[in-house]
Amino acid sequence: MLPLPPPPPAGMGFAMPMFRDWVPKFIQPWIYVLCVFGFQFSGGMYLGALEDIQGSTNFMIEDLMMLLYANLAGMAIYFPMLFRMKFRFTNQQLIIGSAIVVSVCNLVTIHTTFMPLLLVVCFIEGMAKLQGTFEHMSNIQLWITPRRDFAVFFPVLHIVLLTSIEGSAFLAAWFGYHFTWQMMHIFIVGFMCLIMTVQLVL
Repeated sequence: MLPLPPPPPAGMGFAMPMFRDWVPKFIQPWIYVLCVFGFQFSGGMYLGALEDIQGSTNFMIEDLMMLLYANLAGMAIYFPMLFRMKFRFTNQQLIIGSAIVVSVCNLVTIHTTFMPLLLVVCFIEGMAKLQGTFEHMSNIQLWITPRRDFAVFFPVLHIVLLTSIEGSAFLAAWFGYHFTWQMMHIFIVGFMCLIMTVQLVL
């Protein structure tokens, strides 16, 4: 087993130079954690609202499950591109671009029932979801574990992912019960607007 790298020298602790100077340093990584949850809560279709979507669109449950798998396929296929994109574009460009794509995809999914288009949109949304998550988490990795210990980083990442899977399904069901299933999509669009505002202002 390879030894862990040494911790950073004294006086060279964790820093996030992408933030403006007036943003308090102790809340900077927490802002990114909140944004990660925003991306992880997003999706093309939402598991907790499948019955409501089925009732209003006349889709079969198999159609909706196929859309969920298309979203998952987008995340899986795009994974090898993450580092290439990170070294090609800036932190702000990648996050804002991902937020715009997620917003557009969520708006499209509530305005069409054309299955081939929905498949493409859910696939692309999965790519943007992964890009936004990766960009945030890679920037706070040294905050989570200054020694880059993946035995620490991956459990934290999985806590975020599993919490988001359960949380997004619950929230979609809650919106569907009290309002309509489309409100989950509108909520995600609003969250993406908040993320873009963070990037532009902070």
